[in-house]
Amino acid sequence: MAHGLHLIFLTLSLCISTLYSQLPKKGKYYAIKEDIPHIKCETCQKAVKYLYGKTHDMRTAEGTSKPKRLEEDKVIELVEKSCNPEKEEGSWISKIDLVEKDGELRLSEQTDVGKCKRECQTVSKACEESVGDVDTDLAELLWKDKLTLSRLINEVCYSMSSVCKGKKPKLKAGERKVDEEFHVMTEDEKKADEVLKQMRGMPGMPGMEMYSREDIEKMRDQLGDHRKENDEGEEVLDSEGNLFHGEGVSFLQTMAVMDKLSWRLQSTFLIGLIGLSSKIFLEWFNSVRKYNFDVLVRNAKDRPDGVPLVTVCNHTSCLDDPCLWGLIQLKSVLNPSKQIRWTLGAQELLFSTPFRTFLFSRAKAIPVIRGDGIFQKGVDVAIEQLNKGEWIHVFPEGAVNINDSIKRLKWGVGRLIAEAQVTPIVVPFWHEGMDDVLPNYSPYIPRIMRRVTVLIGEPMEFTETVEEYRKAKKTAMETRKHITDKIQERFKELKEETRLLHSKWR
Repeated sequence: MAHGLHLIFLTLSLCISTLYSQLPKKGKYYAIKEDIPHIKCETCQKAVKYLYGKTHDMRTAEGTSKPKRLEEDKVIELVEKSCNPEKEEGSWISKIDLVEKDGELRLSEQTDVGKCKRECQTVSKACEESVGDVDTDLAELLWKDKLTLSRLINEVCYSMSSVCKGKKPKLKAGERKVDEEFHVMTEDEKKADEVLKQMRGMPGMPGMEMYSREDIEKMRDQLGDHRKENDEGEEVLDSEGNLFHGEGVSFLQTMAVMDKLSWRLQSTFLIGLIGLSSKIFLEWFNSVRKYNFDVLVRNAKDRPDGVPLVTVCNHTSCLDDPCLWGLIQLKSVLNPSKQIRWTLGAQELLFSTPFRTFLFSRAKAIPVIRGDGIFQKGVDVAIEQLNKGEWIHVFPEGAVNINDSIKRLKWGVGRLIAEAQVTPIVVPFWHEGMDDVLPNYSPYIPRIMRRVTVLIGEPMEFTETVEEYRKAKKTAMETRKHITDKIQERFKELKEETRLLHSKWR
């Protein structure tokens, strides 16, 4: 019993360390959460206006006499990155200053780019909470190009995201705790920032030397505008935008050594440890009711060789993964080669240090960069695993959802299913109660004696759908959207069924 408790606390400490990594760190700028409700509506309107103008410019680029039809993937990429000021597509946010006017907090667009500090991050967060949740639908509307700007703003900000419905909250005099001065970037800072934006997102690993933005400004004459290679290796940036150089191995490079015995033994031991601890914690110290669980077990264990599996579920707690996988049979946990999922995880949280990279890569997590869209390398790696007949689990809402309503699902799940060489078996499920086991507010301490309900849905078949769409010469966007919409509809059904079952507990 004592050994079991030690295993539980070890596993939970690893999970909670990931959760705490989301909290603001010294020297980093983070959003002013009190300001967000005041600027959501105007941020949504400005974002839509920016995207509308940007797509118009893209259609009339290069002096073409007739507007050209845009590639759907480019529109998706533009929208998905538009709320990230660290991306070129989100650079409009760096021109915004927050000002108080007539009892309201307003967005004031400046003529030049400013340093992205707390107010900039606040606008970014407001953009994510207004446009980010409907980005797939917005991308489709922009691609079709059938609405005027005013109609598009009404559709997105009033109907789809509803952030402009109701009265805008008033700002009391002296209510704001933070009021930053807008600092225009110097030319040297702009050039250094351009270098960072070009190179940002490449994972830095152990044994590398780190440089800050200020160092890059001093070194820019040597660096130029492009990455260079030295005798010791390739220069890269970590997820925080710090420049590394020297010998190192990223997660994606470790894919080549995953067949080695040492890597497989480490992975088997770690997954077994976490799975056993999760099983003890959920089933011994909490109460769990599982419905149709044989559907998941059967498809995870007995599906034909070469046939991949995709599972999808809601995401309400940072303990959803790995704790929910502790509910499967112990022998499956101890044999993770095929019977345990790969999953997609935020690079800035799970792969932010060498230790976490070592840990989560062996726990079968694949890093993805939030805001980099569905065509990034992490999604490519997930498709490669599906092509090997592996199991991929996805939280298609894209992040922990602390609201009652289901978020608009991301099209990445549609891409996984549509582009796999063999169309995967898709098993959706829903769970209730995990946010009681680990609440989404401070203190982030796991609780015991809570109730969890898990309902596994029947497998969804997309083989015929994919074939029909290919024969009908439907676009890749239409295929991904159709698949994602079907999963969204199934989520709504499972949510109602699971909540009814969960409410019957006494």
